[in-house]
Amino acid sequence: MRRRHRCNPNVTACIEQTRQRSGFLPDLVAPFTNDPSLGEHLGRAAASARAAYLGFGDWLESTYAPSARLSDGVGRDRYRLAQRQFLGADPEPEDSYAWGWSEIHRIRAEMTEVGQQILPGASLAEVLEHVERDSDFAVHGLDAFVDWAQGHVDAMISTFGRDQFDLPPALRRCEVRAAPGGGSTAAHYTGPSEDGSRGGIYWQPNLGDGRYPLWNQVTTANHEAVPGHHLQIAQVVLGGAPVSRFQKVLGWISGHGEGWALYAERLCAELGLLERPEAVLGYLAAAQLRAVRVVIDIGIHCGLPIPDDAPLHPGAEWTFENAFEMARYLTGESEAEMTSEITRYFGWAGQAPSYKLGERQWLAARDEARGALGPAFDLKTFHTAALNLGPIGLDLLRTEVVQAVTTSP
Repeated sequence: MRRRHRCNPNVTACIEQTRQRSGFLPDLVAPFTNDPSLGEHLGRAAASARAAYLGFGDWLESTYAPSARLSDGVGRDRYRLAQRQFLGADPEPEDSYAWGWSEIHRIRAEMTEVGQQILPGASLAEVLEHVERDSDFAVHGLDAFVDWAQGHVDAMISTFGRDQFDLPPALRRCEVRAAPGGGSTAAHYTGPSEDGSRGGIYWQPNLGDGRYPLWNQVTTANHEAVPGHHLQIAQVVLGGAPVSRFQKVLGWISGHGEGWALYAERLCAELGLLERPEAVLGYLAAAQLRAVRVVIDIGIHCGLPIPDDAPLHPGAEWTFENAFEMARYLTGESEAEMTSEITRYFGWAGQAPSYKLGERQWLAARDEARGALGPAFDLKTFHTAALNLGPIGLDLLRTEVVQAVTTSP
């Protein structure tokens, strides 16, 4: 059950994380114990790291927590500094907040419409429960899940490599692996090494050996692998993009990178590649979560009230409790997932909206390039030229992409 302390909830979450993460360190080095020399060395390092985690947690609890500020929001001035870090831009928070709510209403209406294709006459909540628990669009067991994901990624590479992107050979393989225990419960991507000896990897979390619903995993794979992060990151590292080594190795701007991944999700929907209505619903549910991030994150930290046309708590100030309730109502996600989400927003001001605000700028860049070129606009040329720019701030994205596309041979 979620909790609310007079201690700042972000501090409490950090204390809990030090306890949780210290526990998996011995397991992390266990596979190497067969090598006496290496195993002993790694064992000492793991024990030292575990003690450091626990010691930091003790200090947070005994020294920092009692004097931590109780206010959840960082305030408008600090928020604008934070969003520059994550966006490479400084949009007006009030404008982004209003736009986020308009997206929530639009997406929810589309979700309701698609839901009727899946279970006519059912409520949206009932449809979401059905696709998660009862639909035949699922596989059983982690091995089957990884096999499904690899097949999906391979098929997307074939489709996009033929029609929408100019893919060099190094980008035509993205491996899917089961993520090791003790890490994130979310799917994620790691890019290839500079020398190409290690390719891009899409990591699938182990959710147990039971049923794996796929309605929302199609879009997750499109986001993390192809045409999302794999094409974006591997193009910079291995694809011959004319960028600096800093951009290849260390360059990452969340609004650019995550904005591209959301653009990639939408591109799959636009091109009709979501063949089942369950997959369309999964795409819309992911878009809804990202819109929810915009309004809760900005609302909390900039002190903006919940609007009068919101489905819950109209006119109220944001709190941990009503943010949690709003997010669960709008997304249908579990209590544990939403507790983690809301804690993230409270403790990482400006990061969560970067996904949706970044997608907005990618779409604007595409519209401007299409407007500049008219009938000569080519989507494949746009994608190649845009990714070859490497990571840049959103203030520069539109002008640089348009220039790159219009001067591309």
